[in-house]
Formats: sequence, structure tokens, C-alpha cells
Amino acid sequence: MIDSIQKKNILLICPSTAWSTRERAVVRDILLLLREGAVPIIYCLREGHLDLKAQELNIERIYHRGGFSHPWLDWFKFSNLGVVIKKYDIDLVHLYMPSLVMPIGFFMGKFRQIPLLLSYFEKEHNPFSKFFSGPTIHRLDGILTPSEDLFLPLENHLNFPKKKMHCLGLGIQPMKEQLKGYKQEFLHGLALPPDQYLLGVYVGSDEQSLEPYMSMFHFAYWLMQENVKAMVILYSDRPWDQHYLFNEIKNYLKDNGLDSQFLFYRDQKLSHLQAVCDIWLGVEHDEYVQDVIVQAILGGTKVLVPRYEVYQNLLRDELHAGECYHPEDARELRLKIAKFMQIRPTYEAAKIPEKAQDHSWEIYRHQFLDIYKTILQRRTLYSTDHKLTEI
Repeated sequence: MIDSIQKKNILLICPSTAWSTRERAVVRDILLLLREGAVPIIYCLREGHLDLKAQELNIERIYHRGGFSHPWLDWFKFSNLGVVIKKYDIDLVHLYMPSLVMPIGFFMGKFRQIPLLLSYFEKEHNPFSKFFSGPTIHRLDGILTPSEDLFLPLENHLNFPKKKMHCLGLGIQPMKEQLKGYKQEFLHGLALPPDQYLLGVYVGSDEQSLEPYMSMFHFAYWLMQENVKAMVILYSDRPWDQHYLFNEIKNYLKDNGLDSQFLFYRDQKLSHLQAVCDIWLGVEHDEYVQDVIVQAILGGTKVLVPRYEVYQNLLRDELHAGECYHPEDARELRLKIAKFMQIRPTYEAAKIPEKAQDHSWEIYRHQFLDIYKTILQRRTLYSTDHKLTEI
């Protein structure tokens, strides 16, 4: 039995232009592999988000040839995969985009001894993916998901065997306890009163539309009319002066007299900001689950999130940890935030939901390493058996 992944060469493939839960999962896995002594190599887009992160970590990078319009049309651009596998003596290939199963599975046809994994984060299932991926989907040694709720769709949609599916959670590092007393220092630094109520919102660095945030703006207008001492803090991974939406948001707030209700912020880690917020507000998004929302829940910050099945399941056992709302209903959002503010002491004593613990770093690390070791061992035995047969 393989008891370590030390010195194993792992190829992680994610030629994505985005910066979402999926891409942050790639970075999380790179850090985990480095910690365990493995050698991660990333296949990404030149000057993309993952390229820049890999540069910071001094990770070997292989660039996808050309742009990335559609993998089913650009499948031939992966034809150098065999050369890459031989050059770097790859031990395992890890995919993060289900649309790549067909081209990667095809070009790995000569490398049956090398395991192939897929991390799956999709909210919607493309109706054509079964047709395109069908011939190669069973080349996968396993599919890793953040939630067991994805098992049934995968089983029905792609006919993928359940025994090869693994729920790992999101591998969120919990906030350190000492951050809990940081709020007063934070408020003082911003020249805000000590009883200021804070609501935090994450604005994705790739976001290009104000539509998901309209309910929040309508709610803020109510705050202003009622003279409620509350402020909405907008956080982005990207510097605000470089953000696509910065001027549009700024102009909208100015035109509607909401400047005093909002603060653009990026001075420290997201977990630090979540620790001082009374409520973390999730807006409508295209991801199945958003890691920044789960991070807030695990950190003990109350959340108001879109009424998606994954969040309803997370919050069902501990209602005081947060609630769900219809993302297009500003009235429901206003009523629930008002309710939070009225019973603030009760919510401050809220427990972290048991289901949310499944997304912790330690659980993820343990299962991730077990799956890697098991699959590497299985493929090693497969390779040995076939060599004996040939002899």
C-alpha cells in the first residue's frame, strides 16, 4: 500500500479564466500537495488568475495553447498532453473542469497506468455533456465533490458509478479565535462608532453585472430611510480601482444617495473581515456552492444566503447560524436582516452547524490524501498486472 504521496508528480489541469470556488480549490490542493512533499504542476492559461497564483508559489506551469473558447471545439489543443506526461513523469492527473473529460480522456488513452481524477463543482449540468463525455467518462478513477447532493445528478446524468464518487467538502481553514475580539479595533480604524452594525458582501473579481446585487442596494436604501446605524462592506480579491464593476457601483451609489451606507474594502484577508461582520450576505451566483459563504458559517458569522438546496441543508440543523432568502426579493431580505438586528444577542451565541463541519480543512485533507494514495496504488497494481500479462 502506498503510504505517502511524497515526490509524486501531480498534474492539475484547469485552463480557466475565472476566479471562483473551483479555482481557489486548485490553489488549496496545490498548497496541500506541497505540504505533503508532492510536486504539483499546473496546466493553466497564461496570465490567468491561476498562473499568477502559481507564480507566487513558484510552481511549475504549463500553458494551454491559444485561448479557451470551448473545449469541445479546441480539443486538439490538448494533443501535447502525452509529451507533458512523459517529460514530467506524471504520476496522477487531476481535472477541475468536467468539459475537459473528453479531450483529456482521449489523449490519455496510451497512459492507462496513470490515474485521472475530476473535481466537480457545477451547478448546472450541460445536456450535451453526456453525449460528448460518454465514451471517456469511465476513464475517470474518481469524482470529488463538495457535497453528497451532487451524487444523484452525476449518477443519473453521466451514468457514473456511485462507488467512484467522493464527498470531500471544501477544505475551509477556520478563522482563528483571537479574531473575535478584533471588531472594536476594526471600527476604530475606520472611524466608525463602537455600536456600528456591519454587513459584509463578497464581490467576485470576475463579476461584470450589478444584477445579483440589486436586492442589496434596495435594502441599503431602506437602511438610509430608517436611519439605521448599519454599513455594508464590499470586499473583492481584486484591487477596487482595477475591478470591472467599481465605477458602475460607485456611480449607482452616488446617483441614489447611498454613498454613506457602503464601504469598498480590501485591506486584509477575507476571513478577518468576516470575523468582524455581524452578518455575511450572500448574493445570487452561478456556482453550486460558494466557498466564501461556507467560510463565514464555519467562522461563526451569521449569514443570509440565497435559497439554494446546499445552503438550506447546511443551515437546517442550526437556524441561528443564518437563514436563506429569495435572491430577487428585497423585501424578504430587509425583513430577515431587521430580525437579525432585533435579536442580536441570541445570534451572537449561535453554534456552527454540524453539516458545515464537513467542509473543514482537516476532514478534507484526510480524505484527499486517502483517495490519492488508494488510486495511485490501484493504478500501480493495474500497470503491474498488464506487464505480467504481456510477458
